[in-house]
Amino acid sequence: MISLLLRYKWILMVAVLAATSYGGWTARSWYDDSQDLKTQAIVKELQDAFRSSESLQARTLENTLQELKANERIIEREKIKIIDRPVYRNECLDADGVHLLNSQRGVKDSDTTEPTD
Repeated sequence: MISLLLRYKWILMVAVLAATSYGGWTARSWYDDSQDLKTQAIVKELQDAFRSSESLQARTLENTLQELKANERIIEREKIKIIDRPVYRNECLDADGVHLLNSQRGVKDSDTTEPTD
């Protein structure tokens, strides 16, 4: 009978040890989860604060751009240039064009004969 009681005593001790280990493990898991939840809440608050400040800056920028756009004036000026050279003739180049080609070739203008009108 004593051996039977000793055997149950060891089984009872192992059962109590297993139950306390499982309970400690579960409590530690709950504690870690609560810490993670607190961290997530803090991160969410920081993100919301950052988004609100960025939104305020964006609205301020948009208002400033709208004011500047409202004050914008576009002034277009055209300058009329009249060229009084004949365009349609039998000659391909005028005197300035012949001079330009001769200067590139290295020939003086006095050496060439200009076309007659």
